[in-house]
Amino acid sequence: MVGNFYFQFSNFNKKEREHGQILLIVVLAMVVFLTVGLSVVSRSITNLRTSVDEENSQRAFSAAEAGVEQALKSGQGISIQTPLNATDPKNPTFIKSVTVTSQSATQLLLNNGNQILKDDGYDLWLSNYPDYSAPQDYNLTVFWGDPSQSDDNNAALEIIVLSGSKNSPTIKRLPYDPSIARQGSNNFTLTPNCTNFCTVLGKTFKYKQTLPLISSGLIARIVPLYTGAVVGIDAGSTVIPSQGKNIQSTGISGGTTRKVTLFQGYPQLPSEFFPYILFSK
Repeated sequence: MVGNFYFQFSNFNKKEREHGQILLIVVLAMVVFLTVGLSVVSRSITNLRTSVDEENSQRAFSAAEAGVEQALKSGQGISIQTPLNATDPKNPTFIKSVTVTSQSATQLLLNNGNQILKDDGYDLWLSNYPDYSAPQDYNLTVFWGDPSQSDDNNAALEIIVLSGSKNSPTIKRLPYDPSIARQGSNNFTLTPNCTNFCTVLGKTFKYKQTLPLISSGLIARIVPLYTGAVVGIDAGSTVIPSQGKNIQSTGISGGTTRKVTLFQGYPQLPSEFFPYILFSK
């Protein structure tokens, strides 16, 4: 009888151990399934949030572009929130604000800081556009050149300055070249590397050239030769007249804000306005 009891007791413990193992396996399986489920849900929520953010970003960008278009048409900014025609009440999209400012200062980056292409002249207005009114005297310093490039791989500049009376202006041709090798063939004035103050509005340049005094300046055309160049201008204490308009538009959709900035310069004068010989290379 004792033996039979021991057998039953051992069999009972065996069943309990099996039940415990099964329970452990069930718990582990539930943990695995729960982990996988949470991972799938988390990824779905992340993808949904990313999709919503991308849609809001595109809507906000479209609103900002619409603000620029309105400013180009009207010439004025927008100071109050303007909803778009396709506004979603649950996720409103607005032109938040549009500012239009004149680019007029003592320091300028021509072409809004973008490179002026080789042989493509850029006009610097020294008097008021478009009637050449209020000409001023200038002590201009011109900056250009990529510090990471050699002198031979940087541009030369041809600067044509019109000054005096707009009916019979005085024309000066001022050619400058930092390359000794090219200077021998083009006979341009050799421009040395910068030693001090070669930064204009956060842009660092390799060369600077102070021009002769300009009396009653009307307009100057600056032409990079051999390669393109970013060009900066410093007029000392003299404020250079407006060169165009800076338009900054802000769009908002949901919690996303996007900004678009556009520079609208004045039309370039036709090359025929200047004597052809000034553009000989």
